[in-house]
Order: sequence, then structure tokens, then C-alpha cells
Amino acid sequence: MEDGADLNSDSVLIEQAKFESILRLLIQLSGPYGRTIDGLAGEMGKSARTIRRYIQTLRDCGFVVESNESYFRIVEFEKGRKLSDLLHFSAEESELLSRAIHSIDFDGALKESLTKKLFSLYNNKLVPYAIVTPEKSENIVALCEAIRQKKQVRLIDYSSAHSSSTTTRLVEPFDFTVNYIQLWAYEPESASNKYFKIARIRSVEILDRGWQFEAKHQTAFTDIFRMSGPEQIPVKLKLSMRAATLLQEEYPLSGQFLTQNAHAEWILETTVCSFEGVGRFVMGLLNEVEVLQPGSLEGFIETKLSSFRKNHLS
Repeated sequence: MEDGADLNSDSVLIEQAKFESILRLLIQLSGPYGRTIDGLAGEMGKSARTIRRYIQTLRDCGFVVESNESYFRIVEFEKGRKLSDLLHFSAEESELLSRAIHSIDFDGALKESLTKKLFSLYNNKLVPYAIVTPEKSENIVALCEAIRQKKQVRLIDYSSAHSSSTTTRLVEPFDFTVNYIQLWAYEPESASNKYFKIARIRSVEILDRGWQFEAKHQTAFTDIFRMSGPEQIPVKLKLSMRAATLLQEEYPLSGQFLTQNAHAEWILETTVCSFEGVGRFVMGLLNEVEVLQPGSLEGFIETKLSSFRKNHLS
């Protein structure tokens, strides 16, 4: 009797492990560009044959798995719904949901439950795909795994815009900027924290060495216009109602920095790490946005406009 119980227990554990592997595969295949069989096999510690069998299991369960030039991904589930839409919220999407939830005129258990679920989704980085080429999505997955395991990596053939060179960089990755466009990592050689653009990394090699400088890991500031950098420059703008509406639609995190003054004008007071992001917004609505401070932002915009006139209107 005991032998039979042990046998059943082992069988349950095997089935549970299989279920966990298939669930993990389900998450990995939910990105917009998919994964390669070899990449999945290496990351999950399975054979390519096993991965193919798991993919067939997902198909048997009703998932539409697309294969495009050796990249597999789930494209539909339940009458055309995209799986990625069910699994992942960006920070800005979560901000919009948070506003909606907190506007509910009810303080019961349901509202509390919604808030807790939102917090969980907001911090979930299991599906970290950016809008990049299929090859680069492999790099994002590898970097997330390295961060999870606290491992050092080599960024193979990283193209630097500053030095106009291509080199391999040894770093300790620890975070991403908005939408996983850039990687935050500590570089031992320069003894500094830097961000690396994902699109400029040819491939990622995860090393057996763990982090050695975790105490020095530190991200820089990211402003509401999705620009990152070490500076924090105070800015103050006066916006028309239309400009304020467009600002919140394009940059949802801006809402917390908007107020109305006694004249029913919208005032944006925030800090930015550079004038690039805020400058583009102002130039797109020149007749509906007034720069109150700093004066250097006005100078930045005027320089950009003069350069445009010289290059395109002369």
C-alpha cells in the first residue's frame, strides 16, 4: 500500500513538473516575435524534441502557434484574442487602470482585490518584449533571466553611438527603462552604471559568475516623456485644455504633475532628464503650450526650430 502511495506521489510530481514547464513555455511564447526551439531548449533545460512536443500540446489545447523562420509564438487564443494582451500590462497601461479603479465610489473588498491584482501585474516582468526585431527579443529574454539569477553577462558586439565602435562589454544587468528599450547595468571596467540600448546588442552571453557589485547598482532618473539620464531639470509649462488632454493621452504618467490654476489654465510642473522629450512635445503644439521655465528650454526649442528652417525651408 505504501509502495503504491509513493508511486502515485512520484507520478503527481512528474505531472506537476510537466505542467510547470508547459506554463513557462506558454509565457515565453506570448511575445510578439516568439522564440526559437534551441533558445527555449537551452533556457528551460529541455531537449528540442521535448519543446516541440510541448508546443504541440499547446496547439491541442486550442492555442494558435505560428512558426515564422524558426521563431515560434502564440498569435491567438479564444476567437482571436492575443495572449500577450491577457498576460502583460505596461506601466502606463497600469497607470490608466489605476485611475479607473480608484475612481470607483466604493471601498469594499472588490476594490481592494482589484488594487492588489493591479499591483501584481504592474510589477510582473515575465513577458518583457519590446518592439524590436525577432533576434533582439531573444536578448531581452536572456537579460531578464540574468537579472532574475543575478548573473553577469557579456553584451556581444555592442555598437556604441558615443565612440562609434563595436565592442563586447562585461556588465551586471539589473533593470530596464520604459518598454524595455534600454538596459540598466553596472560595468566593472568603468566602475559606473550605464544604460545600453537593446537594439545595439548583437547577442547576450550569460556567465556563471554572479553579481559582484550589487551594492553599486543604481538606475538614473526616467522622466514622464520616457527619457532617461542622470540630470533632473525642473520645467514648468502652461497648456491649453487640448494640450493637457493630448499630453495625458500620449504620456499617461503626466497626470500626477498637472494642475489647474485660478484662470482654469493647465500647469505642468515636473522634472526632466533632458530637453529632448519635452521639447518634442512643445514643438508639436507651439500655439497651445507656453514655456514658463526654464529659459534654457526656450533656447533649446528655438535652436531646433532654426535648424529645421535652415535645413528644410531654405
